[in-house]
Amino acid sequence: MIPNGQILFIGGKLGNEHQSMKSLLTYDSNKDTWQITNTVGAAPQERTKHTAVSTSDGRVILFGGIINNAPALPQLAVLDTSKAPYQWVTLTEEDPIGAFSEHTAVMANNYMIFAFGKNESETKELKSNNKDIYKLNISDPLKYKWSLLASFEGKPTSTTSSNSSSSASTPIQTDVSVGNSSFSKNFELKARWVVTIVVVIVALICISIFAVYRTRQYRNKNRVKNTYQHKLSSNDELDKNYI
Repeated sequence: MIPNGQILFIGGKLGNEHQSMKSLLTYDSNKDTWQITNTVGAAPQERTKHTAVSTSDGRVILFGGIINNAPALPQLAVLDTSKAPYQWVTLTEEDPIGAFSEHTAVMANNYMIFAFGKNESETKELKSNNKDIYKLNISDPLKYKWSLLASFEGKPTSTTSSNSSSSASTPIQTDVSVGNSSFSKNFELKARWVVTIVVVIVALICISIFAVYRTRQYRNKNRVKNTYQHKLSSNDELDKNYI
């Protein structure tokens, strides 16, 4: 949903037909009405399996997707809904990460966080699932910059970017060794505390059981002693009566 309360349906298919990027199906949540919204500017290719997220200032960031099993171009496009009519704008993309589909994207302040999906830059036989998380800095409306936020597999680092928008470049991999070391130390410390607490609890339970056992043993001993003394007293009474 964009700031004016409209929900734009961008891309996708209706049956077997790709939906145009020049005319968008729009739902107005304020008026509860549907309409077709025409756009101006150089519209990107139709596509499926892409993402479209909105910003607080009315931009809609389109990323990824495929058309006829090939990457849709350009992979990154922006629709400016603060203008009337809505306009597709031309932007500069720094350190492009390649072509992707079936991924997810969310906005966090001036960053679009991108994760998961399939790498469409590879050949059909080598296509793989994306295991990295990237962020796209959108603070400059005309120049967007990609960078690696987190990596979950060990792969060579690279700072080389391609001139082609459809080829991947790998930003410098985040060094998480310090974080892993700190996590290990914290985990070890917590484990020690847990073991210590368990040992103390077990010791207290054992002491309690022993105390209960000794108390019952003492009571039973006194009960037997009292019974014996009572019998002796009874025998003495009988002897006196007999005499």
